[in-house]
Amino acid sequence: MANFERAKKQQGVQGVEIGVTLAHLLASGSKPMALGELAKTAGLAPSKVHRYLVSLTRMRIVEQTSNGQYRLGSGALALGLSALNQLDIYQVAEKFMTQLYDDLGVGISAMIWGDGGPTVIRRIEPLDQIMVTTRIGSIVPIVPSAAGRLFAAFLPAHVVDKKLDAEFAGGRQFTSNAQPITRTDFRNILADVRQKGYATVHGDFLRGFDAIAVPIFNHESQIAMTISVVAPEGTIDLGEKSPQLLVLRRAGQDMSVRLGYDPGLVYRKHM
Repeated sequence: MANFERAKKQQGVQGVEIGVTLAHLLASGSKPMALGELAKTAGLAPSKVHRYLVSLTRMRIVEQTSNGQYRLGSGALALGLSALNQLDIYQVAEKFMTQLYDDLGVGISAMIWGDGGPTVIRRIEPLDQIMVTTRIGSIVPIVPSAAGRLFAAFLPAHVVDKKLDAEFAGGRQFTSNAQPITRTDFRNILADVRQKGYATVHGDFLRGFDAIAVPIFNHESQIAMTISVVAPEGTIDLGEKSPQLLVLRRAGQDMSVRLGYDPGLVYRKHM
């Protein structure tokens, strides 16, 4: 964030910024755009936009269709693929988790979906609190954990159903907000998670500990990771207007965008 703010204050080349803005407008559309439409959207004169499009076409960032409209070209595709190949999801997570810890001062954990289910890949814990959390590499259960509920909500059913069946058949009495739940109840919980875009647990996974988790989506709009805040009961607000939730959701959205997710989708592929 600091680098971005510093970059905004530095003097740049306006022509480059306009050209990139036009490319972003083409990328955000679902179909090619005519010159007039693109100029109107950009708030620029068509003649000016045309000059930029000529240069962008020469660089293969933009190409013209047979009917004269414009869309992204092979150069843009090559740049996008290179950017994705250079992304390291673990390094991205490290950066955002460190900032979250600085902002919130509570335990932060990141999980991915592994062969055994939700798997801890990174955690940061306060030095002044005795935290009873899982270790890196640990697999956590789906039903009682905030991260597990996100994976169950946003992954395809065939990926998680067998593990869910095994958990409910294991004899453990699962709860939500200290109330016993059945498999049917859990389906309703997942519907609520999809609608809200985050998950909370109140002592359901670890007695005496609360957690909030948000999903991180990748460029294919698939859940790639979860980021959770974990703290002793009463330390964090689990409500919809929670300041911790606000900070966590903003970080989750920023991280998803960093991984190539289109925030304009607003989870619609998962609804």
